[in-house]
Amino acid sequence: MSSPIKNIPLHNTEGDLVESLNRLQKVDTEPILTETLVFPEKMGATPSCVLLAEKVEHTKAEINIVQNSPLSVLPDSKEVHYGVIKEELEKSLSELNDTLTFINAEARELENEIHEEETWNDQISDVVLDSLSKRLNEQNFETNDAEGAKEKLKSEIADKITKANMYFKQLLRDSSQFCGKYFKLPSEEEFNDVQKKLRSADKTVTVRNMLSLKDIISELMNKCFDEPNHPYIVLDKRYWPPYVELLLRCQIVVRHTDDPRRVKLIPFHL
Repeated sequence: MSSPIKNIPLHNTEGDLVESLNRLQKVDTEPILTETLVFPEKMGATPSCVLLAEKVEHTKAEINIVQNSPLSVLPDSKEVHYGVIKEELEKSLSELNDTLTFINAEARELENEIHEEETWNDQISDVVLDSLSKRLNEQNFETNDAEGAKEKLKSEIADKITKANMYFKQLLRDSSQFCGKYFKLPSEEEFNDVQKKLRSADKTVTVRNMLSLKDIISELMNKCFDEPNHPYIVLDKRYWPPYVELLLRCQIVVRHTDDPRRVKLIPFHL
């Protein structure tokens, strides 16, 4: 609570000051009745009563201070009033200047902090942007590498297939030439000699009906591709017995376990 003396204007006369003092003395005699009241601590009063009692005590203390303080009476002079007002204004102006200086310092400090935050944000943004750009470039590079590796793998597989086909064709030509050169069909004399030695020889079979070694191998290979689950061929009078025996001895073909007339190529690829 502000002191009553502060509300007295500076241009009051001595009579006004005396009248104000009398009013203060009258106010001092009024709250005497409250001294006979019972305090809330003793009667369990509400918080409003407690607050009111504290205000009464505070008012009494202020009145006591005002009564014991000497009153300064300004002389009835315009120069004195002007000097007092000037001094008060200069004091207020000095306080305002100090406040303005403090506010300006705070503003400069805030501007520096904002500038530092903006600089830090720019640096962080640059770092994040560079990191994202590098990551994106790495992803694009990895994608391009994966696509390039895939295309390269396709090209390598295609080259291998082409080379395998060429090698297979060359192998067929070489094996055909080899069989045609070294495993020809027997002459009429050789065929007749063999037929004489074989008791079960069919006299109706001639050399022209016989299959060469190349034809026998081709038939076995075609059987493997056409019927991989049952790649056996049935031997009949067209198959030259010495060639069949040669294939068996060289472990190129194998007989069926239940039917010796059936043979198949040995699965070398397994």
